[in-house]
Amino acid sequence: ILGGHLLGAERFSEAEVHLAAAVAMPSRPGDDQSIQAMAHMYLGSALAAQNKLDQAIPYLEKARALNPALGEPHAFLGEVYVTQGRLVEAAESFDRAAAALPDVPPVLDRAARLRATAADPAVRNGATAVRHAQRAVQLTDGQDWRLLDTLAAAYAESGRFADAVATIERAISAARATSESQAVDFLASRLPLYRSGQQIGRASCRERV
Repeated sequence: ILGGHLLGAERFSEAEVHLAAAVAMPSRPGDDQSIQAMAHMYLGSALAAQNKLDQAIPYLEKARALNPALGEPHAFLGEVYVTQGRLVEAAESFDRAAAALPDVPPVLDRAARLRATAADPAVRNGATAVRHAQRAVQLTDGQDWRLLDTLAAAYAESGRFADAVATIERAISAARATSESQAVDFLASRLPLYRSGQQIGRASCRERV
């Protein structure tokens, strides 16, 4: 699909035109639903990239209705809902994305971070955050300090502060190994909180350097 190539090249407005035409084509008996799902997902993504969030949502919802096994629409919807401040719906979408894409660390991390640090107590769920974050860390052999930071936050949300301290120390070591001094300082600021039995601030689920 040309629209997909344009989307990959970040030519979003051009992609929107081609994808809208593809989606508007009438379906026929025997048409592959998965192709239509992809077209709707790509169009929703192109719209979201242009901050046309309200227009993007119906296409992303249609994509996951056409192919419930497709994980990416859930992740895209999660990002849209976060931007709109609809955190309960965002968390549900990220959880569904993580279930459909259990081997994609960024998706798992996004799901875990929201469950661990959201300002809305109805969204936070330490056990779910730990499950997603542990999987992400496992997939990356514990080498990504960002994922370890999320896992530490998830442990803290679950009240497992000794595990949070140990994990943030692993994150500091991982950041040092990549010579990211700003990240080291940032992660070190977490230690006093976890040692004193506090979760990190919940002003933003995106909090990170």
